[in-house]
Amino acid sequence: MFRFFWLKFSFVIFSFALFGACLIFLFFSHNDTLKNFVPAEADVYLHSTTDKLNSLPDNQRELFADWLEKHSSLSKSAWQTIFNSYRGEIGLFSINQQIFAIAKPTKKIINALDAQNISSLRQRKSLLFPGLQISGEKLVKTAWFNQIKQKVSFSDALIYIKNTAILPLPLSEKRQNDALVISANFSSKWTKLNILGPVGQEIFSKSKRQITMLPTDTIVYFYNILTEKITEKAEFLPQNFKFHLLKSLKGPVEFLETNNGFVVFGLLKYNSTAAIQQNISAILSQMFPTVKPKLLPDRTIAAQLIADPSQWQFVNNNQQQSVLNEKKLNLNITIDELQKYFSIKNNFSEVNSKDSTKINGLFSSCSIFHNQGAIFYPVNSLKLFIINKNENKIRVCIE
Repeated sequence: MFRFFWLKFSFVIFSFALFGACLIFLFFSHNDTLKNFVPAEADVYLHSTTDKLNSLPDNQRELFADWLEKHSSLSKSAWQTIFNSYRGEIGLFSINQQIFAIAKPTKKIINALDAQNISSLRQRKSLLFPGLQISGEKLVKTAWFNQIKQKVSFSDALIYIKNTAILPLPLSEKRQNDALVISANFSSKWTKLNILGPVGQEIFSKSKRQITMLPTDTIVYFYNILTEKITEKAEFLPQNFKFHLLKSLKGPVEFLETNNGFVVFGLLKYNSTAAIQQNISAILSQMFPTVKPKLLPDRTIAAQLIADPSQWQFVNNNQQQSVLNEKKLNLNITIDELQKYFSIKNNFSEVNSKDSTKINGLFSSCSIFHNQGAIFYPVNSLKLFIINKNENKIRVCIE
């Protein structure tokens, strides 16, 4: 009897402890009290706090302010003044590609807006600015928002996007009616985003990396990416040669582009060298059609442009290597067979280890599990990392 009492008592104590832990869990989660007042017309909604947005790395905070200025009627300095003078929840939403903000109508933010003569729509529990005309419908009543609404989140910011057409996605087929949600976390060095929705690629095969070093003039690098699945389209113009080449390749691809040229690696079991040669010849014949005379019914002669792949023939140096050179067009294409792999190079010089960075560990700060596929894209002062988790999730890290 005494033992049963203590078992029962222990269970009650455990239940209270579990209940308390759940309350603490919910208290410290991402709590959004503004979403109920965001207009239904919004197609993008970001919720965070001014403290979190101000914690962005300096270069990213500057770019964020530039972006707000470009897509709203407020100046960069006006946005910065608002973020610095007001501490608390803030929401940003987009209507017809114009950015507006929402916050609680506290005295500090009202004074900050009045001091800069910024118009606003003041309601009892919310303050929208700059001023705008909206209907009475709210975002929380829309089907797309409720489809992806996050009940519990420990992120620094949440971003809801109505459809994938709004966000440029490099990996997957764009289904414009699918909504996305992004959870973001900020530190002094990184911004890390988890994007949930039809944004990634299936992982059916992995190939070993053939490139171990990245030169300082790297333009873009990626590995284990199914470039054939990318549904972007491009005209047959010389500047789009790399795009059409990558689209023609099957299976996982590794790619490095520098200021001098590019190199591609892939698996021979998905691409024979003969098929690669045929695809390149077909692409070049579309970009540089052959001019042939044609006799018209009135006996006059007109110039006719014909895509003729036979004008673009590879020369075999040996059984494992073939080349196609056209100096006038800056083409110096070499295809090599490397046991299980092939490589395609165009004006590409071997990487000098003295002026390069080891790839091992490059992506680890973004994601420990990054063998599924990854992209590295340095742009201006930023370094962009994209990790393909699966068909419905990618991670983006900005350094």
